Amino acid sequence: NPLDLQIPLSIASRRVVLVGDQRQLPHIVDSAIANAVAAGDAERIELEESLFGRLFRFLRAEREAGGPDRVVTLNKQFRMHPTLGSFVSRSFYEPFGERIESPRPASDFAHTLPGYEGRVASWLDVPRSAGTEEKVGASRCRDCEAAKVADEAKRLMEEAPGLTFGIITFYRAQAELILEYLHHLGVADRDPDRGTLDITSDHWRFTTDTRGETVERLRVGTVDAFQGKEFDVAILSTVRTPRPEATSASGAFGHLQIMNRLCVAMSRQRRLLIAVGDRVGLTTHPLAEDHIGPLVAFSGLCEEGVR
Repeated sequence: NPLDLQIPLSIASRRVVLVGDQRQLPHIVDSAIANAVAAGDAERIELEESLFGRLFRFLRAEREAGGPDRVVTLNKQFRMHPTLGSFVSRSFYEPFGERIESPRPASDFAHTLPGYEGRVASWLDVPRSAGTEEKVGASRCRDCEAAKVADEAKRLMEEAPGLTFGIITFYRAQAELILEYLHHLGVADRDPDRGTLDITSDHWRFTTDTRGETVERLRVGTVDAFQGKEFDVAILSTVRTPRPEATSASGAFGHLQIMNRLCVAMSRQRRLLIAVGDRVGLTTHPLAEDHIGPLVAFSGLCEEGVR
């Protein structure tokens, strides 16, 4: 939040050090506001840049013009399988001249999950013919996709009790619907007083990692709840089911075209990233390449049968 950032900026007496990722931090203003006030694409892009990103861009330009060097960019990631690290680098960083290397060997991220043996990328297709997205107030959900996500998550958790799982979506209504299905499967519990659903049972909520430490086993939520988090397996529920004739990118893809959130959503995994949704409808749409390019690239990665 820009106002939160103003507090440390205003009280520092000698120096301010900002640490973060301008490819993942939130926008200065909400996308709905940007849509309402932007006169064109150029204005919209400017409004959707984070304050951190704007400062980074300004200071880097200052350095390139012969000014002081005030920018340091980390260029290695140790979180995920090198194939996934290379995908994230190509999709979100290299277009801006920032290449991220992945020095850890692939063997560090091996898994034996049934149906995904040795794979690091997969797309569970839930075609538009199975059911379309629905509006729920200002949010959206897709029933058939939520059921698929919940079933697959429970199956994999039963097969691999020592691995951790993150179920990520761009819509609060979808996260709540996934929790409903997990409740039916005995994974999520309903608070008797508030009526809300969450993962509260120790069996599903926690596990022990390779160092013997207790860690979060399952998290379900929107992208914003996953900032800074990491899991062995990330399951991304895409929700949107665009019509091929749709001419508006916002109408077709909604939150999927917000690159900083897409970057967060597709970089939480260590061993395996699974996308769930209308693969053909999303990735072959005429507007897809320009507006949800990383999802198109990920679909191609899945087709390669990468290991």
